[in-house]
Amino acid sequence: MSTPKAYLITASCYGHHLPGDDGTVHAGHACHGQPVLPPNPELLMHAQARMTHPAVHLRSVPARNAVLDSILEACLFRKWELLAAHVRTTHFHAVVKATIEPEKILLALKIYATRELRQMGSGFEMEPL
Repeated sequence: MSTPKAYLITASCYGHHLPGDDGTVHAGHACHGQPVLPPNPELLMHAQARMTHPAVHLRSVPARNAVLDSILEACLFRKWELLAAHVRTTHFHAVVKATIEPEKILLALKIYATRELRQMGSGFEMEPL
């Protein structure tokens, strides 16, 4: 077993930080110290047109608590150490200590959060763009 590492995981709710938004980055442009990309209204409109659901906002305390609970559940089930977590209206942050790649941690946390929000039904807000 490899030595666990702590990762800061940040995930945006669906419909936020789309390509073309002010301050976005892409894989070839995401190095520390690099300037962020300028806004691209045409690319943003294209990304919005491709959305299959309205943007998600975690405006209610129960919705944010549900996401926090899902993060705790995922870490407990997978035996990861959750060092910190914070859920905002458009995104969440979690500091997770694990022996796997951070991309797999991110995917698991998003899957758990999505499942929890879908089970809530109308407990979170979806707004048309």
